[in-house]
Amino acid sequence: MVLPVYSDNTKYIKYLDAGESVKIVYAVMADVNAEPGLYTLDINMVLEDYESNENTINTTAGVFVGGETDFDVSFSESDEGEVSLSVANVGNNIAYSVKVSVPKQENYKVSGSSSTIVGNLEKGDYTIASFDVLSTQGAEASQEGGSRIPGTAKAGVEEENLTAASVENKPLKVQIEYTDAKGERITVDKEVELELSGGSMPAQTEGPGKRGGISSYLPYIAVILLAGGALVYRRKIQEKIQLMKNKKSGNKNPGEQKTDIKTLRD
Repeated sequence: MVLPVYSDNTKYIKYLDAGESVKIVYAVMADVNAEPGLYTLDINMVLEDYESNENTINTTAGVFVGGETDFDVSFSESDEGEVSLSVANVGNNIAYSVKVSVPKQENYKVSGSSSTIVGNLEKGDYTIASFDVLSTQGAEASQEGGSRIPGTAKAGVEEENLTAASVENKPLKVQIEYTDAKGERITVDKEVELELSGGSMPAQTEGPGKRGGISSYLPYIAVILLAGGALVYRRKIQEKIQLMKNKKSGNKNPGEQKTDIKTLRD
């Protein structure tokens, strides 16, 4: 429903001569639950001529309901080197084909894809977008301490996992692109404070020995030890079974048999 607001729906023009024009302004508003789209606004005009004859003119105007919306972005959680962001549509209009991106910036770098498409977001809906975010503050630590982290230097900037110290007072810039009800592509820029409790985010492993050192091989060492122990235990059991068979049959072991033969010969 579309209705005029802040004034009556009727306005009066005292006199309008031939060839003259006048602008009439109405403030109209749609219900917050109205679906986006084009609505018809009925307009009625009643006039009197010089002979006081009254005439009525009925016409219509188009009113578009829709437009831009707004988003709230907050830090959700971090796990296995990923930063998860909660993106909510806090406006009154639907957002189509929403894309969430982490653009290039001074303090952070994204490993892998820097954008993700989350689809449509109705007003009040939210979604989670995750990115592999690294801190670029390692270069400063390298210059101060005279050392650098092996394998992380790239174009003069060193990267490291996020820590509470590296994200303090350094908001992450996030960019949201969406299509409104009129088909226009709109971009919204946001900043998010990353709140890490302490320490660093665990790095993602790339296979045994690439990042974890000897600890990456511990599961394999344990399997080998268990297999060796099982083999020794099985051999001991087999020896005991053979010994019990020999005792039941009354057979002596080869050493005793050789001793008896030698005694008879003497």
